[in-house]
Amino acid sequence: QKLPADIDPVNAAMIITFREVLSTMKIFGMEPNKSITILGLGPVGLSFVKFARLMGMGPIIALDIVEEKLKLAKEYGADYVFNSKEVDVEKEVRGICPDGVDFVLDAVGIPAFINTGLSIIKPSAKICVYGISPINKGEIDWSRCDYNWTLQFNQSPSVPLEVEAHNQILNWMKLGVLDPADYVSHVFDFKDL
Repeated sequence: QKLPADIDPVNAAMIITFREVLSTMKIFGMEPNKSITILGLGPVGLSFVKFARLMGMGPIIALDIVEEKLKLAKEYGADYVFNSKEVDVEKEVRGICPDGVDFVLDAVGIPAFINTGLSIIKPSAKICVYGISPINKGEIDWSRCDYNWTLQFNQSPSVPLEVEAHNQILNWMKLGVLDPADYVSHVFDFKDL
């Protein structure tokens, strides 16, 4: 799809990630007024935080082990951020949402995150896996959660949904509530590579 001529080509590359994330949120059925915990805060996880805020989800709880990423998540709209190496995740999340959260999103692809999610979801909630793991198996322990829950993987973008997401992303950029430059950490000149 075409981009407006005034978009910086370096920043425009982030629109690919934005389209994938927003279309995946639709596949997962994420909607306003639903709580979410996001595990992993790289560019993808931070995009999920930002879009969850723009979609009206909440509370938004973000977890990572890097303080700088937690700070960014707070700036991008997370209501709560926690360093998962320093806190009891279940205690902290259930302190905010005693019945558990509606969605847990694994933005990294760490199989253990599924079990973390099982400890913090509410009945009939969904654990969503977007990150791609190099490990394609793992043990799932649902002894710590309600019997009714869904585990959904989405690691292949939907072209029709990405086309739809494209216009929403450009609108958010035009309104000034989304800036792809916020997600670009380094720019290297070709001569320096």
